Amino acid sequence: GEERRAAAFAIDDAILNQHFQTLTCCFLAPFIDPYLSVEKAKRSIKSSPLSPTPLLPPFDLPTLIASLSLPPDCPEPLNGLRPIKLEELYRKFVVESPNFGPWIRSQREKAFERIVRYHAKVLCDGKGISQCAASLRNIADFDSAITVVRQVRDDPSVRRLSRLSKASSSPVQTPVGSSGSSDETREGKSPRQQNLLQVRLSDTIRLLSALRKDFIQSHVQVF
Repeated sequence: GEERRAAAFAIDDAILNQHFQTLTCCFLAPFIDPYLSVEKAKRSIKSSPLSPTPLLPPFDLPTLIASLSLPPDCPEPLNGLRPIKLEELYRKFVVESPNFGPWIRSQREKAFERIVRYHAKVLCDGKGISQCAASLRNIADFDSAITVVRQVRDDPSVRRLSRLSKASSSPVQTPVGSSGSSDETREGKSPRQQNLLQVRLSDTIRLLSALRKDFIQSHVQVF
């Protein structure tokens, strides 16, 4: 008897945990796509990698309320709320809950880190960067592009990868290039050795600097 009751309680707990987990995911879903999704930023980076890293759109409560929509498989009791009650629930969560501010800041920081690291990966593709650089029209464009790569290389989220690679004795997989291939980087002989991602970004800076020099020389010859 006791074992059967314990098993029944365990099943009930699992069902309840799954229900509340699903309920929480559905409740937070309206915040994800407009304010925390990295896909739009990734598309922007892919089409224009030498532009500054795109930022996530700022959170705006009236916009959230105006476009409020729950997933179609959202369970009760959220699914049964009238629109006006649902709006009131979200408004109270954003304005009154002490958990909302820390949660949204934390999620946005993590999302922006993913954006920066994706930007770093794209900037490691020398062939793609050379093609993009061909569209640069003046020295200021080259200087701006070099500044963008330097800012990505020196971003704290990229530097954290360097510290992690030094702290670990196992190889670190670092994605490079447009083909999705990856190389292994091991512990360096020098404590100042950069991780592979930062080395590749430094290579990109040197590439753009060389292209900048060629651009200047070609225009000097014209005149």
